Amino acid sequence: MNTKIYYEETYEDKEYYELNKPRITSVEDWKIILKNEIEYNQNGFDFINHVLAEVYYSPDKTVFCKELEQKNNIKGINLRVGEFKDRIRKLNKIQFEEQIRSDTGTDRSWNIPFYSNEKLNNLPSNKGKFSWVLRDELAQAMEELELVGPRFVMTFPINGTEDIIEKYKIHAHPVKRGYPKKKTPFIAFRIKGTIKKIYKIHQIEECLLNNLESMKNKLTKKEYEQLYAYVMERKETFGFDQENIPYRFYIFEEYHSLYPDFQVDKNYQNAKIYNLDELITTKEGFKILLSDNLYDEIHKKQLETENLIEDDQLNREILQEIKLIKNFKYSDECSLRNDPINTKGTLVYKRDKQKAINALSYANFQCEINQEHKSFKRKIDSLPYMEAHHLIPMSKQILFEYSIDIEENIVSLCSHCHNEIHYGENAKELIKKLYYKRKDLLQKKNVHISLEELLSYYE
Repeated sequence: MNTKIYYEETYEDKEYYELNKPRITSVEDWKIILKNEIEYNQNGFDFINHVLAEVYYSPDKTVFCKELEQKNNIKGINLRVGEFKDRIRKLNKIQFEEQIRSDTGTDRSWNIPFYSNEKLNNLPSNKGKFSWVLRDELAQAMEELELVGPRFVMTFPINGTEDIIEKYKIHAHPVKRGYPKKKTPFIAFRIKGTIKKIYKIHQIEECLLNNLESMKNKLTKKEYEQLYAYVMERKETFGFDQENIPYRFYIFEEYHSLYPDFQVDKNYQNAKIYNLDELITTKEGFKILLSDNLYDEIHKKQLETENLIEDDQLNREILQEIKLIKNFKYSDECSLRNDPINTKGTLVYKRDKQKAINALSYANFQCEINQEHKSFKRKIDSLPYMEAHHLIPMSKQILFEYSIDIEENIVSLCSHCHNEIHYGENAKELIKKLYYKRKDLLQKKNVHISLEELLSYYE
């Protein structure tokens, strides 16, 4: 394998290249390490399944280390990687050079099974994050030892069961001719030829509908309760074609939302298997993940238009009767972004009216550019008329992992200042003033942005 392809050419910085050079380059050496790890897994932390396999099945075999730690509730993931390195050392069969950290005097651990994608780390939306990419040699060893299966996604056409599938994260079909026998690690659903999400399968089980009790020993109590509720609700709504034959049940969790939606070539009537990367790294989807220039000019204009419509709708809604929260205060809670909705072929993030109301209330219904700016009183409650404005435009939500539909990003503006920000020649000065007011508050919500980036969103 020519490691220079993804090391020397990717990293211009010499120090970064040194950090990412493979320290164990032989697939056979990795097989020895993994076989030893299998024995250790019987008594200790399952590093293969909880860490290595999770990265293997991630898009582009890439994760952010802290996100993996949180997702799998792994306390001290760097410590776990360090323990993995120590077990390799104790084998006394695999030799690799030390790489001593200047700050701690200890040998690095993460860059043995992984390397880091510097370009991904440096995207504005990934500020403060550090990526891990599974080494190709290690991934190949895992495949040859059959520790991981092919990165395939089984897709099913559905019509009417999408809500119940999303509610319980369970899908079922009869075990009979015409339905798939092959098992894959991922599942997705086609609604009129469109795939919106990919799910990771936890378990696949088969049983008769009138013998669900037999599943109690195969599932956790919570899983069984979910399965039972799914079957009961489906019987009352969509129903089952045949209840006297076994059904295959897929139990899964949400894995990845596709942006944009994946459109299949044909409207297949049966199950169809796709490669995971084929679904995730479509031409447009790849641009969204790895580029700041997300759209061509036509799409960009459509996106801006639809978002302006959403902003206008938000300000119309808060003209109606509103619920004021007394003494509203900012919270420390950080929320991941929600999924977008498809509006006239454009994916748009919905606004939460109550958050806009909270932001106006926090500003005492005064203009945050200048509190002396006067406004008329609202008919419904005699409060000063102010408009809610997202400082970081909601059209840029895809660039941020955490929600920007938050009170810290919503400013209270009089009509004059709101229009000046969008259309005035002095807009930059207003944006700068608001940026320095909100910069620290946004960072507390895991939203990191430079003034230069913010100004570019208004060009």
